[in-house]
Amino acid sequence: MVLGIFAFTISMARVAIFRAGPAFKGQGYMYTELARALASGQGFTETHGAWRGHATIMRAPLWPFVLSLPMRGFPRYSPASIAELTTAFTHAITAFAVAVLVGILSGGIRRRMLLAVLMTALLPEVQPFLGGYCEPLAAAILVTGTILLCRGQRFFWGGVLTLSLLPLVRPNFAPLWIVVTALIWWLQFHNRSPFVFANKRRLIAAALLFYIPSAAWVVRNYWVSGAFPVLAGTASMTFYGNYNPLSATPGLGFGSWVGPDSIPGEEKTVSLSRRMSEVETLRYWDLKGKEFIAQHWKVVPLLMVAHVVHPVLPSLADRSHKYSFWLLRLLLYAATFMAVRQGAVRLDSWFAVLLTCSVLVSAVTIVLYSGDGRYLDRKSVV
Repeated sequence: MVLGIFAFTISMARVAIFRAGPAFKGQGYMYTELARALASGQGFTETHGAWRGHATIMRAPLWPFVLSLPMRGFPRYSPASIAELTTAFTHAITAFAVAVLVGILSGGIRRRMLLAVLMTALLPEVQPFLGGYCEPLAAAILVTGTILLCRGQRFFWGGVLTLSLLPLVRPNFAPLWIVVTALIWWLQFHNRSPFVFANKRRLIAAALLFYIPSAAWVVRNYWVSGAFPVLAGTASMTFYGNYNPLSATPGLGFGSWVGPDSIPGEEKTVSLSRRMSEVETLRYWDLKGKEFIAQHWKVVPLLMVAHVVHPVLPSLADRSHKYSFWLLRLLLYAATFMAVRQGAVRLDSWFAVLLTCSVLVSAVTIVLYSGDGRYLDRKSVV
């Protein structure tokens, strides 16, 4: 109870002190607009972009749906305030869940649990995401699912079901259970796995359960757009935004994501929307990114290296990293190294498997798609 109060108080205080207010924009604003459409009975439709009034396949659905719930209950409050408070609440859940997980792994040592909740709740890198972004919800789902799997066989299916919601928040986690299954099979083959209840049949059945929610959303996207398989159209925008002439220009921005509208000589999205549907525009961006890779394949390895470098450096645009980034990052790395070396964390445990697979999935996303710290899902790695 005390740990939960700490997590909730710190998260709400951060929102109160660093409110976005009138400057509320970016991804948080886009998710909030989708939530407003859901809350007002318009469905999952675009309300502010080039395809206003049309059903959209651009973003994953769960975070807008979660935001729409308090909007329905408190219609007089501003959408920006609801988005910030809901994000802070989900971050508080993450901080508390991390403390619970540390308690499970440490045998209930309270000082470690308190340290875990404080470090997670105060983590500076979280601040940019407390303005309506989906990452706090993704972290809460990942940590909660990990806790359930760490609790043993009785909670196995609950853990899988919880984790199945993760791709509906961050679609780059869609391969997660495939990677989990492959790693467990490898551990079992080398006689290092204690997963006595994670036999092949159970893991395959768990995979079916894991992918049911994502499959349902893919079917919905096909129904409204004719495109298959699409979990979130932002993949196309992200792809072209990282493989284009401006992103490949030497300098501080080398390897950074660039919005298609900011690429020199590129036709603006509003102009494209006059002759293309949303899905046709996404295919167009996919094609442009592939054309760039085919014509500039020699620079692609350097871009991938830059994708890795960007997330592990402090963001110049984020003041919260100014003093604490390297200190906290090094402390986390040191604590992880010591825990593994002392055997506090078994490498063949559910925690280690999910942590390893989450890092692998995030790393592949960063290398191939985008050198953005959002794809590291840093909060969940804590």
